[in-house]
Amino acid sequence: MGGVPAKTGILAEPVMVGRKRELEQLESFLDSALKGKGKTVFVSGEEGSGKTRLIRELLKVAPKKGAGVMTGWCLSDSAAPYFPFVEAFNNFFASFDEEELSAVVQPGTALSLAGATQMITKERGITAWLTGTTWAERARKLGEVSPQVWKDQVYAGVAKTLHSISTEEPLVLFIEDLHWADSASLALLNYVARTVNDSERILVLATFRSEELTADVEGRPHPLAETMRLMRREDLFAEIKLASLDQGAVAELAENMVGGSLEPRLAEKLATESRGNHYL
Repeated sequence: MGGVPAKTGILAEPVMVGRKRELEQLESFLDSALKGKGKTVFVSGEEGSGKTRLIRELLKVAPKKGAGVMTGWCLSDSAAPYFPFVEAFNNFFASFDEEELSAVVQPGTALSLAGATQMITKERGITAWLTGTTWAERARKLGEVSPQVWKDQVYAGVAKTLHSISTEEPLVLFIEDLHWADSASLALLNYVARTVNDSERILVLATFRSEELTADVEGRPHPLAETMRLMRREDLFAEIKLASLDQGAVAELAENMVGGSLEPRLAEKLATESRGNHYL
């Protein structure tokens, strides 16, 4: 048979295309955080626009520049308070031994999220934290504190722990799919953004799907949209909006995956049918 010889194997993981400017922006924010001018940055775009792919590229760079990485994520079907933060702390602390962990989690933070995460990690694992006793029951066991005092302790504990980590090494805190975050996590994110803004060696990153930020049937704004409105008042975040890829970028992406060139008509068809989406 004539034509191009068939290639065996699977498609290559696509390279990142069409996002050079956005990656440079993220690296600029990272460089500022390394110098003690922290920031919260939201990366938004439609599903498949390449948000996670872009962040992955930055997270490859961060350790090379001496920054630690802490990663959490949100789930569409999870109502557990502070879920993405619990995941981020739990995964981060899991890489420490006991001596290192005690140096990071400062004394006097027994009611903090970090302290609670340490306790749960040792005793029963993350499942107990997410599905065990209620916040009020935990609070009673830890000293009959009110819900407001508990929340204040959680917020202060998170900020103090992030600060302690960042004094040892700069830190990137990444939360994925923020459009699914519970209201408690959004409020905590607002607090963290305020504490790190221009004063910590911390870069907070979060991705969300822009098409998800719609009002509910009663006209109430999406919780994340409302949180962003409040944060915008204090200039607490920057947003990088990912537009659809153009035809040239889609063609480059496809050619990388198949390991060969594409006919112009096929490239045009791919760009049209994918609508500039990374999911070809």
